[in-house]
Amino acid sequence: MILLYVSALPVYLICCMLMVLLLYAHARLILLFYSKRTALKELERLQLEEDHRQQLLYAIIHSQESERNRMAADLHDGIGPLLSVVMFQLGTLQEKVPKVLAPDVGETRQLMEEVLVEVHRIINDMTPFNLKLHGLKATLKEMLKRMENTRRIITRIQFEQNRTGLTPEQELMAYRVTSEVIHNTIRHGKASHLQLIQQPSVNAFILQILHNGAGLKQEEFEQLSRRSSGMGLKNITGRLQMGKGTICFEKMATGYSITLSIPFQEKPPLKVVPD
Repeated sequence: MILLYVSALPVYLICCMLMVLLLYAHARLILLFYSKRTALKELERLQLEEDHRQQLLYAIIHSQESERNRMAADLHDGIGPLLSVVMFQLGTLQEKVPKVLAPDVGETRQLMEEVLVEVHRIINDMTPFNLKLHGLKATLKEMLKRMENTRRIITRIQFEQNRTGLTPEQELMAYRVTSEVIHNTIRHGKASHLQLIQQPSVNAFILQILHNGAGLKQEEFEQLSRRSSGMGLKNITGRLQMGKGTICFEKMATGYSITLSIPFQEKPPLKVVPD
C-alpha cells in the first residue's frame, strides 16, 4: 500500500500542476479578454471625445463666419451708404461755404473718403466676395495690392494654376489662414518683402509664404497656439485641423518660410494656365 501510494504520488502532483496551469491559462485568457475590452472602450471614449471636439470646433468656426457675414452686411447696407451721403453733402457744402472755410471742408471730405475706403476694406476682409467670383489667387492678389498701397511692403504672388483644386470651403479656409499669417507677419514681424508661391503637388494645395521679417519656428508656433490668449494662432490651428491641413514654420537664411498644405478633396485640375 505504501509503495503504491509513493508511486502514485508523482502522478497526483502532475495532475495538480496541470490543473494549476489550466487555471492560470484560463485566468490569463479572462484577463486578456477584459483588457482588450477595456482598451476598446478607451478607444471608443477617445474617439467620441475627438468627434465632440471636432464638432465644437466646427460650430465655433461656423459661428465666426456667420457673425462675419452679418457684420459685413450691416456695414455694407448701413454705414457704407451713410458715409457716401455725408461725403456728397460735404462736397455740396464745400461749394457753398466761404472760401476761407472751403479748405477745411475739403479736408474733412477727404478724411471721410478715407474712412469709406477703410470700411470697404473691412467688409472685404470679413466676407471676401471675390473669393466666390474669382477664386483664391485673385483674392490674395487683391489683398497684397491693398497692403502695398497702405503699408511699406513689396509683395509678389506666384501660382502654378489659376484654379487651386480646392473646394469652396477649403478655399475659404486657405484664405483665412493665409490672411492671418500675413497680417501677423506684417504686424509683428515688420516684414518689408513678402512672397506667396504655390508649390506643385498632385495630392494637396501647397502655398509657401516667404518674408524677410522676424518670425516663428515650428516649436514656438505650437507653444503659442496652445496658450489661451493667442486667438489668431488658435484659429489657424483649428481651421487646419478641420480641413486635415498642416502648417510648417521654418527659419531660412534670409528670413522665414511658412508652408501651408491642404489635401485635395476633389481631383485637382490638369490644365495649367500661365500667369
